[in-house]
Formats: sequence, C-alpha cells, structure tokens
Amino acid sequence: MGQKSGYTHGGSAGKNFALLFRAVFNLIGVGLLGFGLSMWENPGDFASFPVPAIVGAAVCGIGLVINLIGPFLHRSGR
Repeated sequence: MGQKSGYTHGGSAGKNFALLFRAVFNLIGVGLLGFGLSMWENPGDFASFPVPAIVGAAVCGIGLVINLIGPFLHRSGR
C-alpha cells in the first residue's frame, strides 16, 4: 500500500473541490481589485474610487481570512 500524502487530503474529492472553489474565489477577488484600480481615473481623488475596487478589496480580505488566518488558527488549536 502506498504512503498517503497530506497534500492530496487522502484523495477526498470534496476537499479538493473546496480548495478549487477557494482558489477561484481568490482569483475573482484579485481580478476585481485590479479591474477597479485600473478604472480609477484620478488617483488623488478618493471620491472617484470605483466600486469594483472596493468589492475586490473586500473579497481579497475575506479570502485572506479563509485561506491564511483560518487554517493558522485551526492548526494552532485556537
């Protein structure tokens, strides 16, 4: 019998799909943030800050919590 790797999550399809959806969520957030920042016409004028940049920043923040802070707290036992 082969050695199981923790990286593949024991072949669990559900865990692999969850990781796929997390990665797609992160890509959407970074894409929205980049698109919104590219639409920002006057960088000194925060009144013209585009909505996609705000949404993208929020999605990126949620992604950071889900992908970095959550697993760290889970592994540290908190």
